Amino acid sequence: MLYRLGDSEWSEQLPTAKNAGEYTVWYKVQGNAEYADVAEQNVTVTVAKKSVTVTALDKSAYTGSAAPDLSSPEADKDYKVEGLVGADTLSGTVTLDYAQTPDMSKTGKTAINITGTLSNDNYAITYVSGTLTVSKQSSSDGGSSSGGSGSGGGSSSGGSNGSGSNDNTNQPEDKPQAPVTGETKPIQPDKNGNAAVDNSSVQSAIDKAKQDAKKNGTTEKGIGVTVPITPAAGQTSFNVTIKAQTLDLLVKENVRQFTVATDHLVSVNIGLDTLKQLDTASAGGDIILRADKVDALRSTEAKATIGTRPTYDLSLVYLSGGKETPIANLNGHTISVRLPYTPAKGEQTGNLYAVYVDDAGKVEWITKSSYNASLKAVVFETGHFSVYGVGYKNPAPAFTDITGHWAADNILFAASRGLLSGTSDTTFSPDTGMTRGMFVTALGRLAGINPDSYQTGKFTDVKADAYYAPYVNWAAQTGIVEGVTATTFAPDTNINREQMAVIMKNYAAKLGYDLPQTLKAVTFADNTQISSWAKDAVKSMQQAGILTGKNENKFDPKGTATRAEVATVLRRFVEIVIDPQAANGWQQNDSGQWNYYRNGESVKGWLSEDQKWYWLDKVTGMMFAGGWKQIDGKWYYFYADGTMAVNTASDR
Repeated sequence: MLYRLGDSEWSEQLPTAKNAGEYTVWYKVQGNAEYADVAEQNVTVTVAKKSVTVTALDKSAYTGSAAPDLSSPEADKDYKVEGLVGADTLSGTVTLDYAQTPDMSKTGKTAINITGTLSNDNYAITYVSGTLTVSKQSSSDGGSSSGGSGSGGGSSSGGSNGSGSNDNTNQPEDKPQAPVTGETKPIQPDKNGNAAVDNSSVQSAIDKAKQDAKKNGTTEKGIGVTVPITPAAGQTSFNVTIKAQTLDLLVKENVRQFTVATDHLVSVNIGLDTLKQLDTASAGGDIILRADKVDALRSTEAKATIGTRPTYDLSLVYLSGGKETPIANLNGHTISVRLPYTPAKGEQTGNLYAVYVDDAGKVEWITKSSYNASLKAVVFETGHFSVYGVGYKNPAPAFTDITGHWAADNILFAASRGLLSGTSDTTFSPDTGMTRGMFVTALGRLAGINPDSYQTGKFTDVKADAYYAPYVNWAAQTGIVEGVTATTFAPDTNINREQMAVIMKNYAAKLGYDLPQTLKAVTFADNTQISSWAKDAVKSMQQAGILTGKNENKFDPKGTATRAEVATVLRRFVEIVIDPQAANGWQQNDSGQWNYYRNGESVKGWLSEDQKWYWLDKVTGMMFAGGWKQIDGKWYYFYADGTMAVNTASDR
């Protein structure tokens, strides 16, 4: 067999290519007495560019000081380059700037944007933003530490403007940081569904939450208040009055989350910003939250969409001088809603939606809604009050290659909402890698951008008629993803899992989402393999419940992010930003194994839920399913869904 590369000479040695690019490899067989010649043929081989990441190093400063200067960035001081091989270098410059002018008078965080003209024909360059963290200087800062916890292993100079690599304020806390919630006494509505929230009961719940937060060391994340409403069996509506002084109290005490919760009717969660808006709009009056279970079959479209699933007319009014004034919308603010529902036999949860039905019976599917199995409800956010119900969108297309796949429901979620498309009319290719072009397209669709507004871009390798072109332009212009060079994006290059974490963190920040820290931080078995520029993002995504590890407690940072994994991440993101507590309860890891989380920590050992027993590994917390298991000297049988067979304990 003879080979040659392009127009080079024929050789018996296989040719090698040292540089990235597309090569034509020719081959032929020279005949002899035993066999004939085989005419020369060729194959085209593409040598992909190696990934290099240029990361803006995090900065830290104290309140009252000057913001670190970014005007003349230096390598290894202001930014770090990772991924180069041997003596390879990049040519070009790096530019750093703040996403907005830092307010150095108070604590907070400001994104550090990074762009540049760095290039090398053999490398695909990704730019990763950093963070400036402004914190208060405690009495122990500014001098040498004598030891003990928090010393950092040496002396510290109080005025340091270092890169922040040793500044723990740049990292999420290891423990869960969700607001601590206090609960009032349950309120039983009267026969007409009327109930009033008692001011003293709310004050008691606030005091209890504050005490618990101080005890747990989680005061930074604030507190929440939940009011349980317990309608009698058969009641289908409620009218909850929140007195003006109670609303004032919630705002004064900075209650982050105020929840009116029921067990079989709709539940509503109101954040602090929305509480402030309502306090202003009500102008000193009471507000009344109403939920009436109604017949949604006001049109053929609504009937086909909702059927017999639950539908509620949600309304909010403020009361002043005995007169009710409807609050039609929240002026840009939102509330989150849970519609309790048990999926019917054969229903795929990924195809369940919240839907809005207008006065004419027209249905609007709410893309940012999801069925959460742990909450046993469809969750969504809305900025106005109207009729909302649970809808079901039959799968189209029906993918034949996801049957039995651990992420099948999540794939249906992403596909039915138009976030991800199939690779053919009948296939999704769940285990195929996710490319940069595909990923930013899904994020742009989730964000609801108008592609027509992003028709112009700077990347020469993004064709104007490519399906991903406007989404690439949007992602780059927004600062969610940088190009691999100043003029190229590499849309067909796969992303890996740590890159996915960074992009998701950027996406959340640029769209104004404050990611929760609902779960306890995990130290993955392959933690040392996570690139330094991605560690913060991986930790943030894990604590929020958006990204998890895989089997054997590994994160697999350099592993390719698959289409199934991305579908799963998109669904988790939607659920988490609506309701951070969606990260608790039953959760699959990124290999499809099940864990159960309670108060942010993985439960281990025996678990009883809904009058069923499960066994969760005492080390990993993973659920055992499908077979006999010896536990403390006795044998138990567990079905494929993880539930223990009744009366199966044996001494065999």
